Amino acid sequence: MVGGADDSSAKTNTVHYHHQRASRPHHIALFLILAFSLSCNSRKTVDLLTQIQFSERKPDTEVLLFATPKASELLSSWSEPQKQSGGRLRWTTSATPQISWNLSVPDPSFLHLRLRAMETFPVEVYAGNTLISRFTVTQSTVKDVIPLPEETTQVQLKLPPDKTLGAHSAIITRSRSVAEFRKPKEFPVIENLRVKGKVRKALFCETGGSINFFETISPDTVLEFGYYFVPFQAGSENEHANFSIYMTAENGLELKIFEKDVHQEVLRNIRIPLDFVKPAIYKLEFRLARNTAFGSTKTAWIEPRLHTTSGIRKLPNGATELRKSLKDSNIVLIVLDAAAQKHFGCYGYKRNTTPVIDGLAAQGVQFLRAYTNAVYTLASTTTLLTGQVPQRHGILTHQNKLPANAFTLPETMQRSGYETAVFLANGNASGSFGMTQGFKTVREVFRDKGYTGRGEEITRAFSNWLGKHNNRKFFAYLHYREPHDPYKPPEEWIRKFASSSYTGKIVNIFDQLRIRAASSAFSEADRDHVRALYDANLAYADSQVAEVLRSLQSLRIDHRTIVVVTSDHGEAFWEHGFLGHNRQVYEESARIPLVIKFPNNAGLSNRKVNFPVQTADLYVSLVDILGLSNRGIQTNGNSFVPYLKKGVPAAPKIVVHSSSKLLTALVLDDYKYVRNEKYRDELYNLRKDPFEQDNLINRELVRAGYLRKVLLMELDSKKAKPQKMETPQLDEAVRENLKALGYVEQ
Repeated sequence: MVGGADDSSAKTNTVHYHHQRASRPHHIALFLILAFSLSCNSRKTVDLLTQIQFSERKPDTEVLLFATPKASELLSSWSEPQKQSGGRLRWTTSATPQISWNLSVPDPSFLHLRLRAMETFPVEVYAGNTLISRFTVTQSTVKDVIPLPEETTQVQLKLPPDKTLGAHSAIITRSRSVAEFRKPKEFPVIENLRVKGKVRKALFCETGGSINFFETISPDTVLEFGYYFVPFQAGSENEHANFSIYMTAENGLELKIFEKDVHQEVLRNIRIPLDFVKPAIYKLEFRLARNTAFGSTKTAWIEPRLHTTSGIRKLPNGATELRKSLKDSNIVLIVLDAAAQKHFGCYGYKRNTTPVIDGLAAQGVQFLRAYTNAVYTLASTTTLLTGQVPQRHGILTHQNKLPANAFTLPETMQRSGYETAVFLANGNASGSFGMTQGFKTVREVFRDKGYTGRGEEITRAFSNWLGKHNNRKFFAYLHYREPHDPYKPPEEWIRKFASSSYTGKIVNIFDQLRIRAASSAFSEADRDHVRALYDANLAYADSQVAEVLRSLQSLRIDHRTIVVVTSDHGEAFWEHGFLGHNRQVYEESARIPLVIKFPNNAGLSNRKVNFPVQTADLYVSLVDILGLSNRGIQTNGNSFVPYLKKGVPAAPKIVVHSSSKLLTALVLDDYKYVRNEKYRDELYNLRKDPFEQDNLINRELVRAGYLRKVLLMELDSKKAKPQKMETPQLDEAVRENLKALGYVEQ
């Protein structure tokens, strides 16, 4: 065991420190404390109290009050509560009443029963089929304590024939005695503790149990905490508690770093340098064992904290020169709707779907690990334009509209002297949902008479506008409908990808809803044909990117224009039994292409970026690239500009949302954690398992606990501030557009 120093005063100093493997002289400990004190101004402090709602809390006591609705799920052969008893008792209706529930209380444990009867008779108690106790009940309330064998999951009471038993409560706990039979409070409860005039926050526990925190810990970390014990009667040796702290590594190795068995009133403050650990994720478990549950005995953990010396991360050089070389550049931002990264040639796809974009990647910067923050257009486009993650901007359903007070990317560009224009084929990105604010020119081509739904109409509208506005710097946003379904490019593109020998049930016009409904009945040939139609649609979109580049070249402004090609989300083709997007967060839906072609003087040719980026990063990065003012920007993203030429940023916490509130995912380093509130959670190592086939949720418990905590904290910390949301007014053109894209009107 590793032990820390203790001192009864609130102002404590470390007196001794020993390691499990060797004792250390006192002067070394004092030196560590001095060094710790001197570094306070440059340290990072994690207050574990603020993370209590994201911790794992496991009380070692379960209480069953028989006359409650919950008891009905756990009992058989028991009556409804008797009116004459005031609802406090439940009576047996047969001679073999049964209590059964899955116990989470650790071994060893005790069953505390509170019973009474109309007459005196014996009762037998069984754990499974094993008799473990006999006792006698009377007309007076009887309390009995029964040690339970290990791994007990079912308790049964057997009575003599024609006898009736009344039950008040059953408590299963590690404590040998129970001071009160009552409903427990939350475990633990945060309350103030006043010590010598100073108020301190404490985690009060009326029973024993564990509180697990998941943290990254390095050798420069110091754990600071206190423990508090006051028995119900001063000087009583019958009351005691055991305080202990364990660290568990990802490999499952458990190390006890502190333990104290307390019999008398005490308040101690401890500091333990964790210089014996390797930098990694750990489970930090605060365990408390009490010999008595409930009652007036007070036990608490006081202000647990982690202190880590925090070095300042130095940004790589080169960003300043890059900004100077790109000053006043134009920006063309191209979004291909539902373009899955895995279907692009530059990302390793076998078919020649994207030769033009592949060429841009070779000439510019290709982000290999780019993620959307939402796998559906409405939320992801809002993130693109505001730089805010979905849980912050709150535009999650078609019932919400981006408020006018939101500050958008085009507004930033317009304020900086840029001409701004948007060309849209998807109603989700339209002015009806507030997405066009900040654009001087707005062309929603789906409103045009005779609109065909094809990308050439976006390209034509942009080219016409560009011919009139190329004499000044501009920001243009082109949101193509392709390759989103229906997968219906011109016939010549279908002939390039679809097999002429195919005679299955899928016709060229891909009806998303009908195909999804019957997808389980499709043969592999049918599925290949669907993929071929998608690839044809993507290749057609790639040809439109070529036309955009030609327009820039013909006006001789390509040398001063930054071209960005990306997507709002990906597309699934049965990889996890699902077709399309919106409702799952696996890589096929969450990974998007991101390619940026810079002017030649930027010196950024054929650059492959392997660190993760997200849609929320693009706003602040474009502003940073151009060296514009970031005044008014409220983005959650991080600029990747300092790292375009060299260096790797700290790993971002990327949260991916689905259209279901029940499903979110966190990408951090090489791992993805999928939180599913309806079914089980999932954990994947993306480096070893890029297709997410091997769920590690029950094997890498420490990593899973840490990522779950990080995800919940991200969702909570970036939660949208309460405000009155605007309701969109959808005209007929928008409704028809959304219907054509497969969105069901709410």
